[in-house]
Amino acid sequence: MEYTVNVINADAMPLLNDMVKMQFIRMRPNTAKQKLSEKFAGALHLSDKEYDDFHNYLKNSRNEWERNI
Repeated sequence: MEYTVNVINADAMPLLNDMVKMQFIRMRPNTAKQKLSEKFAGALHLSDKEYDDFHNYLKNSRNEWERNI
């Protein structure tokens, strides 16, 4: 059987390591690449208004790069 486990609390790692030593489980690194958009989605914890303000700021900042000075 194969399962994917997401460790929510780092305090669980010693328990998992002990289970590896007792050969109850095998841990291997996750080689699947996660998209950055998925990894950081919602990470800013912004309200709708704050998100709109931030989005407008980014758009205006990008437009400044396109100007000929």
